[in-house]
Amino acid sequence: MLLPDQLTSPSHLAIGAGKTGTIYLVNRDNMGHFQANNNNQIVQWLQNALAEVEGTPAFWNSTVYFAPVHSAVVAYAFSNGFLSQQPVATSLAITPIGAPVISANSGTNGIVWLIRQSGTSSAMLSAFDAAKLTELYNTVQVSARDSLGATAHFAIPTIANGKAYVGTQTQLAIYGLLPLLSPVSGANQTGAAGTTLALPVTLQAVNPYTGAAIAGVPITFSDGGKNGTFGPPTVTTDSTGQASTTYTMPKTFTKPTITITGTSPGYAPAAFVETVTAGSPASITVVSGGSQTGTVGTTLPAPIVVKVADSYGNAVPGVSVSFSSGNFGGTFSSNPVTTDSLGRASVSYTLPTKAGYITLHGSSGNLTSKNITEHAVAASPSVLAIVSGNNQSAKPNTMLPKSLTVIVKDQYGNPVAGVTVTFFDNGANGTFSSPSAITNALGQATVQYTTPSQFGPVTINASVTGLSSVVFNETVQ
Repeated sequence: MLLPDQLTSPSHLAIGAGKTGTIYLVNRDNMGHFQANNNNQIVQWLQNALAEVEGTPAFWNSTVYFAPVHSAVVAYAFSNGFLSQQPVATSLAITPIGAPVISANSGTNGIVWLIRQSGTSSAMLSAFDAAKLTELYNTVQVSARDSLGATAHFAIPTIANGKAYVGTQTQLAIYGLLPLLSPVSGANQTGAAGTTLALPVTLQAVNPYTGAAIAGVPITFSDGGKNGTFGPPTVTTDSTGQASTTYTMPKTFTKPTITITGTSPGYAPAAFVETVTAGSPASITVVSGGSQTGTVGTTLPAPIVVKVADSYGNAVPGVSVSFSSGNFGGTFSSNPVTTDSLGRASVSYTLPTKAGYITLHGSSGNLTSKNITEHAVAASPSVLAIVSGNNQSAKPNTMLPKSLTVIVKDQYGNPVAGVTVTFFDNGANGTFSSPSAITNALGQATVQYTTPSQFGPVTINASVTGLSSVVFNETVQ
C-alpha cells in the first residue's frame, strides 16, 4: 500500500506484509534490494508481528490496519514516517477472507469494513469502529435481511455513495442506511402516572441520503411493556412523512424512565425518552415499626416507617411527614421527615417515662396513617413501699384483719410487675400464707399473716433483691 507523502525523509513510503507476518516499510524511491542477513537497508521492519497476511493493509487517520488470516484485525499508529512497535487497537478473533477498507467522514466516524468467514461455507460483512476496533455491525445479526452468502477468496468490499458493495459468487449485495424514523417532537416530557403527556409524540419517515419525507409508512408505537396507552398505537405517515400519537402514562411503575419507540419494517426506529412520576399523595400506610415493646425512657429498637403513595399505590418522594404521639409524650429523632425515593419516611421514637400503651400517627396535609401502637413497660425496680397492713393488732394465733401489701415501682414511679417480694417475721414464728409473692400488674404483692402464740410486738420485713426492705410493725395482744 502506498502511504501519503511524508514531511520527513524519505517522503515516499510503501507498506505491506506477507505470509510470514513480517511488516515491511520501504522507501519506494529506493527500495533497498534484498539483503540476506537483515533488513537494515529499508526504513522499518517488524519481524513476525502478525499472523499470515494475504491482502493489502488500509490507511486512515495516521493509522495502518492489517487483517491477518485466522487472527484479529490490528491497527498500528503511523507517525513521523514510522510505525508503532505494538498495535494500538485489536479486534476480536476472526477469520478474515479479504483485505480491510475504510469509510469515514474525513477524519471522523471511521469504519473498518471487512469480509470474514461465517461458518464453513459462507461469509459475512463486518463493520468495526476504526478507533477501538469493536464490532459495530455484521450481516449475520439480521441474517434474514442481510445474509451475504458465499464469496470468492480475497473478497474486498467497495465503499461509495454511502453504501458498501460486495460481489459474491451469485450476486452483488449492496448495503446502505435504512430509511429513518426520526423524532420530531414529544421527547423528554415528564408526566404523572395515569395522565396524558402534554404533547403528542411525533416522528417523521425520511430518506437517509436525501432527507426527503416518506408518506404512507405504517408506524407502530410501543413503550416496551410499561402498560401505558397510545391513542392510537398504529399510525400512517402523512404527506409530510409525519405520524403522531398521544401517550398516557402507566398507572403504576417501578422505574421512572419510559422509552417509547416508533417502528416500521425496514426502517431504523425512533426513540422518545419520557419520565413518569407519582401523582399527588393519596395515602399514608405503616410499613414497619409498630407493635414494639420497650422500656420507658428508651428508644424503640426499630424505627417507625410509613409510606406515602398516590392513588395508584406509587411511592411519592419528597413529601413532608409529621409524626405525633398525642398526649402520650416521648420524642422523635427528627420531625417532620421527608419521604425518600421509595416514598418512605423513617423516624426513631424514644418512649415517654410513663408506662402504658401509646398511639402514634404519621400525617401529611389531610392524610393520616392508621394507629401505630407501641408499649412502654416499666424500668427496673427502684422503690419498694408499703401499701397496707402496717400497725395492726390481733390475738395470738390469729390472722391479721388486713393483708400485708407492698408496691414495687421503677425510678419514674411506674408499677413494676413480676417482681418477687420475700416476707419474714424475724423469728417470731408467725405464719405467712406464702413466704413470697410476685407483684401483679399494679406492681403490688400481697400475703396474709397469722400471729404467733406469744404476746408482744412483731416486726415483719418485706424485701426485694437490690432494694431496701420495708418493715411492718404488728402487735399480738
